Amino acid sequence: NESNIASITLDNFINNNNIENIDLLKIDIEGAELSCLKGMSNSLSNDIIKNIIIEITPLWSIQEAKEILIYLKSKKVLCKSSGGVYFFQPL
Repeated sequence: NESNIASITLDNFINNNNIENIDLLKIDIEGAELSCLKGMSNSLSNDIIKNIIIEITPLWSIQEAKEILIYLKSKKVLCKSSGGVYFFQPL
């Protein structure tokens, strides 16, 4: 069964709702984390999001996890990990 689901980027949601600050953002969307991160690149660059938590599960390939870390590093985001849970802070 296929379903069509309307969606917007987090950047658009933040702009449309005049959100100026997010203290903590938890992302757990079963493998679509990188797409989500790419959809909030402006918010990462503009220091709107202070902390991000992403759970990287053993079901992911090492390449998927590396792609997330490389992308966040390119956005100047600090990474800390604890037991498979990764904490990110834009610098």
